Amino acid sequence: MTTGLLLGQDFAVAAWCWKAFNLVPRDVNNAIGLLVDEDLVGAAIFHNYTGINVELSYYGPNTITAGVVKFLARTAIADLNVERVTIYVHATNKRLIRHCLRAGAVREATLWHFYGREPTKGNAAAQFVLFRPAIMKLAGGFFARAMLH
Repeated sequence: MTTGLLLGQDFAVAAWCWKAFNLVPRDVNNAIGLLVDEDLVGAAIFHNYTGINVELSYYGPNTITAGVVKFLARTAIADLNVERVTIYVHATNKRLIRHCLRAGAVREATLWHFYGREPTKGNAAAQFVLFRPAIMKLAGGFFARAMLH
């Protein structure tokens, strides 16, 4: 029985997301799968990496934990060395919006027509950004101490 993170299999994790959530394939820079009893139940995909910014998409309802957030923050800093992480949240997902704000994310914009053709709140995304100090704080441990020096 394997439970944990699936690393180093970016294409397999991304392919699971595309199939499970009916998504169009896109650029993937790093994909991390969440395994429970050897089954993929969640995934984080870093994409559209520019060297400064990377977009983060997370799939798998009710699967993200504090430990997963810490690991994603460490990946953004140690592997990608970014200054910012951009996150898009469905504008009606109040719970996730609150979590983003508590994590230190800054709301940058509302993107209309993001999830559909009609200009409704149901088709809008809230765009958040986590800047490097907030990412380092989420990463904790070594990263938080390094920021102080």
